[in-house]
Amino acid sequence: MKLGSLLLAVSLLVGTFGCSSSSSRTTTIAALKGDAVAGKTIYTSNCSTCHGADAKTGTAGKNIAAEDSTGAYAQIVSGGGGMPAFDSLSDQDIANVWAYVQTLK
Repeated sequence: MKLGSLLLAVSLLVGTFGCSSSSSRTTTIAALKGDAVAGKTIYTSNCSTCHGADAKTGTAGKNIAAEDSTGAYAQIVSGGGGMPAFDSLSDQDIANVWAYVQTLK
């Protein structure tokens, strides 16, 4: 039983640090000014397959242009709900993609 408790504690500790890192990164991204022109190129090659060219009608079935930025940044960085993590994109790349998506509202 002690081993189970230890594993649970380690799991919670790892989860806490993971959330903190993601939260910190989303704060950093939010402070950046995005470039919609640069973001279009990244969006087209990484996002449009699932989210559609208009960010509204893709196979993901979600109007991402209507999402709030903080949630979108976290989703891009961490993935989830069927979406892979795009943690290889730089913070500036993510800010650029979001700036482009906002032009599609």
